[in-house]
Amino acid sequence: MKGLLFKDLFTIKMQSTFLLLVVFLGAFLTFSNGNSGFLIVILGIVLPVNAIAFDEKANWDKYALTMPISRRDLVTSKYVLSLIVLVLATILSAIFMFLIRKGDASTNFAALGGSLLAGMLLISLLLPLCFKLGTEKARLFLILIVFSVVGIGTFILSNDRGISFNLGESSLYTLVGSIAIAILLIFIFSMFLSIRIMEKKEIA
Repeated sequence: MKGLLFKDLFTIKMQSTFLLLVVFLGAFLTFSNGNSGFLIVILGIVLPVNAIAFDEKANWDKYALTMPISRRDLVTSKYVLSLIVLVLATILSAIFMFLIRKGDASTNFAALGGSLLAGMLLISLLLPLCFKLGTEKARLFLILIVFSVVGIGTFILSNDRGISFNLGESSLYTLVGSIAIAILLIFIFSMFLSIRIMEKKEIA
């Protein structure tokens, strides 16, 4: 598992130009309207999907299965990679939000948490498609979903009526907690679904 993660992180490192472009755009959006959730959503989705695309082009799965690596390991490593990327993107977004665009702490944390959950939900929807259809066929869904979420998120966060609530309200905690748990369960279900897809997939 650790070796698979190092391989994927090295693959991501090869996308330095794309990473710099997204980080620059994220910093600009944070400066202009305080929205740094763009980084979490884009990086959290595109990088893991690109890692799968590189594996497909190199026919990596066929080679990997000749080693003591199971299909479950191949799938699980991509979900762990997704979590790592999402957490790192959230940290970077937090730095931008609190240093470049200072504001109310509760609002900032709400925006970061919402973007993190959105990223988890979207990657949960996309990874099974990638394993089932391949990244080339799944890219259409990726483009439609990403641009829809980014557009809606940008509109909401840039609106004066954006996120505004009292964190002391128990009903709000219950709602947010329920949403977080639901997305976590969807993420776990997605992983097991992808494992099942991979186990039935013919790798030539």
